[in-house]
Amino acid sequence: MIAWGSNKYGELSLSEHSIKNSILVEQQNKDLPIVLHPSLVRIRHEPTQIASGNEHSMMVTADSVLMVCGNSKGNRFCEKDYEVNNIYNIKRFQNIKKDLINDLKIASITTSDFHSLALT
Repeated sequence: MIAWGSNKYGELSLSEHSIKNSILVEQQNKDLPIVLHPSLVRIRHEPTQIASGNEHSMMVTADSVLMVCGNSKGNRFCEKDYEVNNIYNIKRFQNIKKDLINDLKIASITTSDFHSLALT
């Protein structure tokens, strides 16, 4: 997979090495890294579908694993642990806990600015 654009919250799932080796432009806000050219995102699983919201991304793998990265505020990822522990920026794709989606097979995903949907 390749990605480019804003990576302020880790929504591109790019490693720090990839970001340092990409051409970045500083906007007026220094905390907003912009990846100007497509950069390779290394993923251990075979993605079959991807979706991105304003500050987060989701992916479904060939074995129906739901993975997320980016800004998790507002419980976008169905992970209360992130809210409780004040973990909001997930920099690399991580699995959603299987018990949270009851081992359902994910057929389709979509995201928006402040929510995510999965069709089972």
